[in-house]
Amino acid sequence: MKEDPLRFDGQVAVVTGAGNGLGRSHALHLAAAGAAVVVNDYGPDVGGLGHSAAPADAVVAEIRARGGTAVANHDGVHHREGAEAIIRAAIDGFGRIDILVCNAGIWSMQPFAETDDAIWDRTIGVHLNGTMYTSRAAWPHMCAAGYGRLVFTASSGGLYGKGGLTAYGAAKGAIYGLMRCLALEAEDRDIRVNTVLPGAATRMVSAKTASLWESRPGLGDPAHVTPLVAYLASRACPVTGRAYSAGGGYFARDEVMQGAGVRLPIDRPITVEQIARHWEAISDLSRPATYDDVMAYGARMFGLE
Repeated sequence: MKEDPLRFDGQVAVVTGAGNGLGRSHALHLAAAGAAVVVNDYGPDVGGLGHSAAPADAVVAEIRARGGTAVANHDGVHHREGAEAIIRAAIDGFGRIDILVCNAGIWSMQPFAETDDAIWDRTIGVHLNGTMYTSRAAWPHMCAAGYGRLVFTASSGGLYGKGGLTAYGAAKGAIYGLMRCLALEAEDRDIRVNTVLPGAATRMVSAKTASLWESRPGLGDPAHVTPLVAYLASRACPVTGRAYSAGGGYFARDEVMQGAGVRLPIDRPITVEQIARHWEAISDLSRPATYDDVMAYGARMFGLE
C-alpha cells in the first residue's frame, strides 16, 4: 500500500508549548495521524511566570486515551539546557526526531515606555531564543538523517505590527528572519523550515480581539490552524522558507516585498532633495518584487541582475 504523505506513522514529533491552545491542538493532531509526540510545556502563566507539569501531563493523558503515543516534557525552551533536554527526550524515548513545532510562547502587552528589561528578556527568551535553542538541538539529528520538518510560530504582530507589542513583535519578527536563513542553509537536504502566523482564541490574545471572536462562536478555534501546521510538518510539504497565515478558515502566504523603486545616477553625489523629489516613486508598491535570498536582493539593488 502506498504511504500517505500526510500521515506521520513511524515519525517522531516535538511540539513545544503543547499544554494549551494551539500547541495542544497540534500535538493531538500529529498523534492521531500516527506520530509519537513529545508534548513539551514548562507550564508558566500567560506572562511566562511560574512552572507546572500539569498542562503537558494532561495532553499526554488525552493522547494516550485516544490510542496515541506520547511522552511529557516539562523543560523550558528559554535556556539552552532546557531546549537540549526537550530534544533529548525525543531521541532517548523514540530514537529520532523528524518534526519540531516551535510553538511555545508567552504574552505581555504594554506601552513601550513600560516595557522593562524583565519583560523584554522574558519575551525574547521564550519566543526567539526558545525557537533557536530547540532548533539548534534538533538540527544535527535532522542533518544526519537528511530529513526534517521545522515549523516556527511567528505572528502578524511581528510582520505587521501592533502598538503595545514591542517585545512580542520584535521576537516574532526575528523568528521570520531565523526561518529564512535556516531554510537556505538546508536547501540541499530534505529539511523544510517554514513559519505559521496563527490567529486563534487562546489565552495569548488581547481582550479586544477576544471580544470580536465572541460574536462568531468557533471562529477562533485553534483546530482551524492545525491543518496548515500539519501540512508544513508532513512529507508532502514542497516549500521551505515561507510564512503562512492561518485562522478562522483563512489561509494565505505572507511575504516581504520590495517596490520597483527608483535608480538615481551615481556619477555625482545623490542629494536629499532628489530623495524628496522622487519620494512617491520610492514608496510605490504597485509593482512589487520578492527575493529567494539576499544575493538576489543585492543584485537588483546594485543593478547586477
